[in-house]
Amino acid sequence: MKIHKVYLFALPLGQQLVQAEWDTLFHPLSQAEQHRILHYKHWQDRQRALLGSTLIQWALQKVLGNYPIQMKRDANGRPYIINDNWKGDINLSHSGKWIVVALTTKGCVGIDVEEITPLSEEVIFSAMTQAELAIFNSEANPNRLQAFYELWTLKEAIFKTGLFLNSSPPLIDTSSINNNLTTRLIYLDKKHPVSICWDSMLTHLSIIILNRNQLLIH
Repeated sequence: MKIHKVYLFALPLGQQLVQAEWDTLFHPLSQAEQHRILHYKHWQDRQRALLGSTLIQWALQKVLGNYPIQMKRDANGRPYIINDNWKGDINLSHSGKWIVVALTTKGCVGIDVEEITPLSEEVIFSAMTQAELAIFNSEANPNRLQAFYELWTLKEAIFKTGLFLNSSPPLIDTSSINNNLTTRLIYLDKKHPVSICWDSMLTHLSIIILNRNQLLIH
């Protein structure tokens, strides 16, 4: 039985791109992507958008080679591939110092990265179901904030598979996840947990950490 593959690509935001680096990454993108990127005011947000778009293209070429692809975005900005033979999925997330892309060769995939920053108890509790709260409050975890972000990235990743469009992340109950879903949690560094979720059990997860030079010389 064929094992389908899931990939997690991660790229640090890094220092501000110099003009030559920006031009190298920016000009090959579609006009729609260029317009979307330039809509942002702050350089950090523009750079996240640029690196995210470039990372998607890099990941697709890395996995699919010369497979004919055309990337579009839906009304929510989620990227998708236009090709009748394409059976996979791709998803993007960025927060703090990292940009991540998930790609699966078959089925649906969702990914979320978050930067751990202080939150009020009110915000934390409002983002959980009653079942999750019961588990959260019963566990003797020395770092409740970290535990919350691990849970939140999981909820976001599950939601971003597109299988729960009639719900929202706070309403998704991770204590009763469908057995057909597979999830993984990793840390890119101490402050950035990443959760990835996909809808197939027969998969292998590959994690690839990149630097911007790999994008610039590709």
